[in-house]
Amino acid sequence: MHAFYLHKNGHRTAVRVRTRPILEYGDAILGATVLFEEAFTQREEASGPPMYGCLDATTGLPSRRLTQAVLNECLAGMEESHTGFGLLRIRLLGLDEFRAKHGPQSVVPFLRTAAQTLRNSMDAENFLGCWQGNDFLAVLTSASPMMVAMTADILRNLLSRSEVLWWGDRFLIDTEVAYTVALPGKDLHSLLEEMKPGHSSGTTKAAAAGAADNSAHQRG
Repeated sequence: MHAFYLHKNGHRTAVRVRTRPILEYGDAILGATVLFEEAFTQREEASGPPMYGCLDATTGLPSRRLTQAVLNECLAGMEESHTGFGLLRIRLLGLDEFRAKHGPQSVVPFLRTAAQTLRNSMDAENFLGCWQGNDFLAVLTSASPMMVAMTADILRNLLSRSEVLWWGDRFLIDTEVAYTVALPGKDLHSLLEEMKPGHSSGTTKAAAAGAADNSAHQRG
């Protein structure tokens, strides 16, 4: 089975869980062992050097310029293949107010935690990059409206259950995930305009130090 565990650094990460029996002689079952391994470890390769501006310095994700280039290629390829794709816009809410109150560097942990959660929750077939300000864009290979909506809801829930530690206080990430399906004949501007926003994850606020119940938030 797959589970999304809360890492000690605050982000959510996809984990593959396997249970194996421990056998005695005669195949009698003595007990069991549980094995854990990260599901999408290849995503860690993205967090490397700046690559001449192709990667965002804060999150390690593709920069706005590279994201724009990938989207242009996806739209051009869609017109040739007549095959659509899913598009998500993930927006972190409340960061402008937090930045104004605590300074420009205060939002860096929010951006990094959100990027790490998203990167660890998507397989290599999908694309994730920075867009503008507090926004990320994700390109999904699936063009099924149901699958795109389901993915948007899963990512929103995972982000809302990730944590940022700031001067001893724990903050949850408030986010809105909008989605649409790109079909031949549409351009990027119209796609961004027609995106359906999902429900936001709630108000960003400090949680008590013990708010993360170990029974609900497994830590890896």
